[in-house]
Amino acid sequence: MLLSNDKHKITRREALKYGGAVAGVAVLAAAGYGIYEATTPAPTTPTSPTAITSASSVTSPPTSSVTSPPRTLSVLAPPWFSMDPAVIGEFQKETGISVEGTVLAWDKIHEKIVTAATAQQAFADVSEVDSTWVGEFAQAGWFDPLDNRISQEMSQDMPSIALYQDSGKTIAIPWNLDCRLLEINGLNFSKAGLANKPETWDDVRNQCLTAKSKGINYPLAIALSATAEIGNVWYAMSFSMAGKNGDFFDAQLNPVCNKPDSGPLRALEWIVNAFRSDKLIDPACLTYDSAGMDQLFQTGTSMFALGGPSSYSLDNNPKTSKIAGHVDVAIMPDTHYSSFFTEGIGIPVFSQDKDAAWEFINWYVSPSIAHDLFTKGGGGAPARMSVWQKIASEGAAPPEIADQMKYVGIFQRPRWFTDFVTSMIDAYYSATTGERTPQQAVDYLAAQINKIKAKQP
Repeated sequence: MLLSNDKHKITRREALKYGGAVAGVAVLAAAGYGIYEATTPAPTTPTSPTAITSASSVTSPPTSSVTSPPRTLSVLAPPWFSMDPAVIGEFQKETGISVEGTVLAWDKIHEKIVTAATAQQAFADVSEVDSTWVGEFAQAGWFDPLDNRISQEMSQDMPSIALYQDSGKTIAIPWNLDCRLLEINGLNFSKAGLANKPETWDDVRNQCLTAKSKGINYPLAIALSATAEIGNVWYAMSFSMAGKNGDFFDAQLNPVCNKPDSGPLRALEWIVNAFRSDKLIDPACLTYDSAGMDQLFQTGTSMFALGGPSSYSLDNNPKTSKIAGHVDVAIMPDTHYSSFFTEGIGIPVFSQDKDAAWEFINWYVSPSIAHDLFTKGGGGAPARMSVWQKIASEGAAPPEIADQMKYVGIFQRPRWFTDFVTSMIDAYYSATTGERTPQQAVDYLAAQINKIKAKQP
């Protein structure tokens, strides 16, 4: 995932202008979510029981062997950091540690961490740490190094731990290996009379136009809003169109996004044409964040979406999705490359119970829990290679997911990545709203990259 900032919050007037019903803050108490701040589409408000639960929603008592005072652990995570209440109940039963989960939209988590940590205030005992935040957080010293807690077995089975290292210190453990691929709503795919999965972006466009002619008004669900999700979309489509050369920088971190036929330029041109000319994307997508886009696809109104392994798991969960059992995936079109994202969990230096925090992290990423959370619906894509081997042998996920892992474009994450993403969101949103042409947008972004670099010490 990428970052967002306050500068681009969608106002109520903008939401009404584009027809998107914005639920700024929704408390999903019925599902025991804790706090949930995310933009969600009007058609549905799923209340999944597979999300983090508050301690009050789990009634399993501690075992009699626990004689110390009750311990409560606070966990700050995005909506897709999911677990069945029965599973977390087992953790409480085994450890005597109850869990209170605060679930925020992904970019809101970054905002909360920065605000609280800058003020030297506690914000959670366990917290989401995206791989794109590592340089920023490590430099600020906001998370405990975990190197002395990581076993050799864990390190060998989770090679992506390396993405959470900065200056020789590991500040988080990956729990979600994510790369974008094409999700397909099989019901609408059949309704449109289609049979073959798209192999190129021209195929995607043509199949969407066919679906539109068959009454599927907005067959493509792609983020357009000034939020973190647009970065995921833009990077993924750029690598898909340009292969390994889909990054926005060259090896010396000079901007290449505005070069003729660059991946970022081609991807943005395709998206803008799909939205503004072909009208394949619901204008309400100008208001939805990542959680909102997931829920939009789950309503069943679209045919294609860009999602990841965790999205596939959630979208096929009948407790959260109207199209469960009918979601398929295709490897990314054209070159097949996609962008590679990881999410981790770490221990803030302000945690009140660091040992309990590690106990939870170690339990959550254990092979059995990671496997069950993903295969039973609602969990992230496991970061352990041994778990993926088991999932593949069981046939518990489409082979395209494993195939997509072979075509992963790695993009650079300089320490000024947060500032870059702010400008990236500016550029993308200005193009989708028609303020700039795609070429003007990437020219602006290239200029901003040079300005950001010039300010670095």
